[in-house]
Amino acid sequence: NKSYASTYPFDFSVDYHIYAVEWDPDNVKYYVDNQLVHTHSASNLLKKQMFVYLSLYVNTWGGDSTPTYPAEFAIDYFRAYQKLPPKVEAEQMTLTNYTVNSDTSASNGQLIKVNENQTGTAAFTFTDEPGYYNLETAYYDENDGSSTYTLSVNGVQQDSWTANQDLGHAGVDSTNQVIRTTPGVFLNSGDEIKLTGSFNVWEYARLDYVEWAPDILSGGIYKIKNLDSGKYLDTGADGTISLASNSIYDDQDWIVSLDASGYWTIENARTGRYYLDTETINNSVIYNSGEITDESLWSLEKDASGGYRINNKATGRDYMYATSADELKWNTGSTDSSTIWVFE
Repeated sequence: NKSYASTYPFDFSVDYHIYAVEWDPDNVKYYVDNQLVHTHSASNLLKKQMFVYLSLYVNTWGGDSTPTYPAEFAIDYFRAYQKLPPKVEAEQMTLTNYTVNSDTSASNGQLIKVNENQTGTAAFTFTDEPGYYNLETAYYDENDGSSTYTLSVNGVQQDSWTANQDLGHAGVDSTNQVIRTTPGVFLNSGDEIKLTGSFNVWEYARLDYVEWAPDILSGGIYKIKNLDSGKYLDTGADGTISLASNSIYDDQDWIVSLDASGYWTIENARTGRYYLDTETINNSVIYNSGEITDESLWSLEKDASGGYRINNKATGRDYMYATSADELKWNTGSTDSSTIWVFE
């Protein structure tokens, strides 16, 4: 609820004008007729889905006893854009035993292929915000061999697969480009992502690009849903947390942040309600009064279902789970379906 005033040489009495807002994780920028008029830090803004409201006010602030009618708010068009997922073209990576080829079916008109009878690598440095990401690798699956691939982060393998489908072509074609999704990979700025591909028979382990989309970002605000029940973490008075149906209130909004320890804090967005915490009484999970200890630090473990298991750092306390009575508890190691959570 802030306003900013400046003087600019725009004549608003004639013609249509273009008003634009550019919102990214760092700043909100305001434009009039393609001229930047104000930049506001986005660090303290709500990081969740928003809506746009177009309206006309005929009164000044505080009211006007003699407004002029009729009043017109003429809109020619409204457009909304979303940035494409970040992408690194394979030919832009650091290559070993790979060569660059041109092909119209490839993104940016180029791809890479491994040298004959070789294993090659293609590596790049990740520079985005820390968090969990879904990585998508575009490769070609030809029917004249079975090339193998791996994807690793800082030397630790995250995924592997074999190109062994018959999609109708022995060479490069738009119909045999395949997207391999590697879900829930934790990435920090500066991490090295490396793809390895091996020649097999006459298949050249061709790669086109890697792109990524955030799954959980540090500092993001999420609703946390139990996969079993479909209900959401909801805070009440005096530290209590239960499972409840979806609502619009901030009792169900959680700020998920990466701690310096490498674990995560999960903080309720409502004023005066703080971090998910474990206590010994009845193995309960509560929210605390603001302290960060082992009991309020958590690791996030990706599950094949697409959700996450939330594991407490404190010794002897493991996974958060939901009971059939909509209570929130921690266990000592069970990984059944009641321990899987979805961040929305």
